[in-house]
Amino acid sequence: LMLCEYYDHRMAEHDVLLSGLAALRNVRTQSIRIVASECLMAAPFLPALMNVSEKYQDAAIELMSAESNAAHRVILNDTAHFGLLLDSPDDVRLRVHAAARQPFVVLMARQHPLAIHERITPEMVVENKLLTPLPSSRLFEIIQTVFSSRGLSLNIALKSSSMQMILNGVERGFGIALLPALFAPEDQNSALI
Repeated sequence: LMLCEYYDHRMAEHDVLLSGLAALRNVRTQSIRIVASECLMAAPFLPALMNVSEKYQDAAIELMSAESNAAHRVILNDTAHFGLLLDSPDDVRLRVHAAARQPFVVLMARQHPLAIHERITPEMVVENKLLTPLPSSRLFEIIQTVFSSRGLSLNIALKSSSMQMILNGVERGFGIALLPALFAPEDQNSALI
């Protein structure tokens, strides 16, 4: 009797293991859903996405863009496997696996008059056209707070939910941008500095 119970128990464990392996195989042949806060949708994340794609060649990557609060909700509702967020809230349901402080930098075209300066002050920034994320974004909120605390008004030429649009505008000389350092070009020959 004990021997039969033992084998029944082992068979049940074996079935659980087989179903777990089948589920894992299914994940590898489906999609990896990623949600990114709209302000983080830009080229610096392409190498990371390429690495994931190379590692899990059977899985397709679904990349969604959402406003910061909506991105938090998508992750909390398990609609995405993981997310790229800016300034995540203190919510115990949201597990933050990695966080990094990113200083803000001024991005401009190489030929921009500010490019000769080693250090740029907020007072120098407001004298130029500024390309910013939308006012609903956390990035804009941070920028606005810094300038309003100094009694300075922003000279905004363009507001966009697309970081790529902002970077392209800066590259073409439409204005300058204040963004986290992760958006700074790594290539010394880049049209942006």
